Amino acid sequence: MHSTLRDTSTPCLGRGKKIPRTKNNMNTNISKIFLLTSIIFISFNYSCSSDSNNPTDDDSGGSSNVDDPIDTPAESAIEFEKHYQTNDSTFVFNSIVQLADSSYTLGGKVIVHGLVDPNKNVIAKLDKYGNRDWTRTMQNTYTPYGIEKLFLNNDGYLGLRSKRYSSDNSANLIFFDEIGNVESQIFFENNGFYHDMIREGNNYFVGGRIGSDLTYRMLNSNGEVIWQAIQPINTSAFSVTKLTDGNYLGIGGGNFSTNDGFLAKIDNLGNFIWIKNHRGLKVLGISDNEFLAVINDNSTSVANLARFNQDGDIIWSISLTDFFSLGEPPNALNLMTYDNGLIVCTYYNQSLGLNIIVVDMEGNLVNLSTVSSSDGRLFRGVSKTIDNGMLIVASDYLRFDIIKLSSEDIFN
Repeated sequence: MHSTLRDTSTPCLGRGKKIPRTKNNMNTNISKIFLLTSIIFISFNYSCSSDSNNPTDDDSGGSSNVDDPIDTPAESAIEFEKHYQTNDSTFVFNSIVQLADSSYTLGGKVIVHGLVDPNKNVIAKLDKYGNRDWTRTMQNTYTPYGIEKLFLNNDGYLGLRSKRYSSDNSANLIFFDEIGNVESQIFFENNGFYHDMIREGNNYFVGGRIGSDLTYRMLNSNGEVIWQAIQPINTSAFSVTKLTDGNYLGIGGGNFSTNDGFLAKIDNLGNFIWIKNHRGLKVLGISDNEFLAVINDNSTSVANLARFNQDGDIIWSISLTDFFSLGEPPNALNLMTYDNGLIVCTYYNQSLGLNIIVVDMEGNLVNLSTVSSSDGRLFRGVSKTIDNGMLIVASDYLRFDIIKLSSEDIFN
């Protein structure tokens, strides 16, 4: 794993080439030549200026001149690994959003002395090079997983919490301002577990469990139920997505030893279009109403990456080598499609390292790499970045790590 930041800025080229001229046009064009030569001289002096504004690869959290297009490395080559030490606690980040300026905001939970602190959530902001700008913790939240899903929301952020330890107000949405301060909260019923959510304008499509029923719901901005689709099965929906035809898809049951059907397609009124007999952990809609899914029908330690058609039939399926599930909402497991037309799936292996498998749209293996686990760190949030790279967050006792892979790291 690379720990330094590559500088791929264009090297200084030195003196510009002479402009060809003939005796016939030398006098008439002398003014233009002088002007052009001056522009070239100024341009090259600017591009060869000091690198004092280049971002540093330290953990000080200091700001750098990231807006300078000359001094900043090319986006496709950004990579780093940061280690943040804490005194008595560490942060476990489950979800990542990236802003237009390539900076990051992360949401998660706080672990104190090796134990989950149910009274604290956390939201943090990093610059594009992994330097921390600010961190905000939220008290009195009583949630085991912290903020499980984070979204951009107008001038701030929206966080989803799955459930609470206490008997009142189990699941809720939290609205933050642009610097991570809580603006408002919306609480739902006290027996709900919501594990995944997608935005639908001002509404939210969520998947989880209500009581003992696997449940999908459309909620409005006040948290009120617009419609719901329920399967009377005592397990949870772990992942939801939207298809190109406007219908929704959800999958669940991937951490439970049962053969009931958990893969479902739902219309925009909450009616089941079909239900298939697949247990799983993750879904992602792609083109032509098709979708990808991580399914584990037979074991919590064996899983496949599969491509499905719009009717829920498998087009192809490949084994995820050395797959392992921790038995909780699988935040380190993610499905992403990239601009080069390739599919990337990340997941835990049996050694608790992070496997990164790359396949094409026909299911052919392109690359398989591993980010090794060290010093007891567990990988949590994984997200595709604007520059076609990947951001990974991990944690261990009194430390959390931020790892940025470039596209070259992923595909080569």
